[in-house]
Order: sequence, then C-alpha cells, then structure tokens
Amino acid sequence: MNKIKKLIEDYGYEDVVVIEEPSYDTAFLGVSLSNQAVYDYDKMIAYLMDELDMTLEEAADYIYWNDSFKFDGCPIIIQRME
Repeated sequence: MNKIKKLIEDYGYEDVVVIEEPSYDTAFLGVSLSNQAVYDYDKMIAYLMDELDMTLEEAADYIYWNDSFKFDGCPIIIQRME
C-alpha cells in the first residue's frame, strides 16, 4: 500500500481513488468534500522533473495524457493561482 492510500485510510476515508504510479507523495494535498484525492499540479511537475528527469514540457504532457482523468470520483489536480 502506498503512503497516500495509508494516510487516507488512517483518516477514515474509503473508496478514494489516488494516482498510484507515480505516487506523487509530495504533491498530495488531501481529500475534497466530495471524497476525491486532491493534488497540486506544480508539485506533480516538480516531482516528474526531479525524480524521473523529465523536462517541463515532458512532465506537462505526461500529466495531461496519464493523470487527467474524467470519471466520477477521479482525483482532482489543481493549479494554484497566486
């Protein structure tokens, strides 16, 4: 069981869909009120660049094609606006 799934279960949540590969431990923010895992887009990019040696463009494409799900209960990826 990956670190995020264990944390979610420890908090008493059930049936929360998480991104398992890569795990994005550093990008996980929490669980939404609608029972969805929430991730920080910029931290996902940083993880892919640092850990998997991707360029910024490769990391953005990877997230778009592999982690941008469109189904009920899918993880939410947020892009912070500061």
